[in-house]
Amino acid sequence: MKNLASPRLFLAAVIVAGLTGFLSAAVPADQPFRVTVEPRFPYSLANDGVTSGTATYLIVVDNQGILRDHLLVSASHRLFGEAVGSVLPEWEYYPVEIDGERVNAKHRVTVNFEGGGTFVVGWDSPDRIIDSRLSAEARGLNDEEYQIAQLDQLDALPEPLQVAQPTLPAPDLVPPEGLRVVYHFFIDEEGRVRIPWLDEQKLQHVDDSILDATYDALMQWEFTPPKINGRPVIVRASQPFVFLGEAESLVDTD
Repeated sequence: MKNLASPRLFLAAVIVAGLTGFLSAAVPADQPFRVTVEPRFPYSLANDGVTSGTATYLIVVDNQGILRDHLLVSASHRLFGEAVGSVLPEWEYYPVEIDGERVNAKHRVTVNFEGGGTFVVGWDSPDRIIDSRLSAEARGLNDEEYQIAQLDQLDALPEPLQVAQPTLPAPDLVPPEGLRVVYHFFIDEEGRVRIPWLDEQKLQHVDDSILDATYDALMQWEFTPPKINGRPVIVRASQPFVFLGEAESLVDTD
């Protein structure tokens, strides 16, 4: 059974087939969580005449059904994001099972607030969070809306302050032709790496121990905090790790 250190964070699409599910009185068998504390419609927004809103989080649930991380991806108003973020740790979560084995998994959770204080919760997989969609959603934002930043929006690209190279338990695990492992992840306002996931489309057949080594190394990286107009933000980034056929590893900076 994989532990939390494993990079094999499976997509929610494994259990929901890429479809969005919605909360009902009875929790569906494929729903990865149960809402035990309801998010509250922000009173200040209600007083200002706002009648609806939305907030989307990326969450990581480990193979024991424990919420390990959650990150705000977008919100129609920052207060909706805060309302959801305050209750996410209180929800009950369920591990994903693949071939009878519990695995760590990522899910994208969206809460839609509606008039009268009601809400609807949906979930889908983070593979839908792609650059083109984020860029399209980012256009026309006002000061109260929230989105993950793009690298080209930053005042300056984040500079690595700490870089850890992966250490392989057995050099002969690298094939003679070498291999390349690519991760996508977020850099938060403090320059920390958050919620890495593998680029499965670019992934060769790789031994699990190599994936463990690259994941563990990446989680030790630190960057200068990303900023827009001097204000810290969260940005999405990617990092390739290249292993040469001689089993020497290096970081691809291109």
